[in-house]
Amino acid sequence: ASDEVAAGAKLYGGWRLGEHLGVEAGYVRFGSLAESVTVDGRTVEQAAKGRSLYAALTGRMPMTEKIVLTGKAGISFGKVSGTDVLPASAHLIGSRRSFMYGVGAEYRLSPQVALTADFDHFGKLSEGARANLLSAGVRYSF
Repeated sequence: ASDEVAAGAKLYGGWRLGEHLGVEAGYVRFGSLAESVTVDGRTVEQAAKGRSLYAALTGRMPMTEKIVLTGKAGISFGKVSGTDVLPASAHLIGSRRSFMYGVGAEYRLSPQVALTADFDHFGKLSEGARANLLSAGVRYSF
């Protein structure tokens, strides 16, 4: 098993059902993985790309007028595509449904605009791959 770090992107939207509860759905494209692995005494190249569609319930807990802690829990529909040269017991390529969760914080610049920082765990994307995403961004609310 190896850990890989790569850039990813998340596009999401949501609806606040009340002051503290909401729903969110999104698409995440994780970075590409390329590594050399040894299979049966020879070195071969393993390449893969991961992605996830997800839906989650969200929670918000205001700490001050400008700072809000956030959390989410839901389901991730993950998929890894690419070349699979690993033994059957460690397949990277495939798809899997997993429990996902996330925590974060936001700093409100105005009633509509906030700076955000989030950590999301998407569980297993396939039998041999799992994914996390650390992100920072700007959230605009209507």
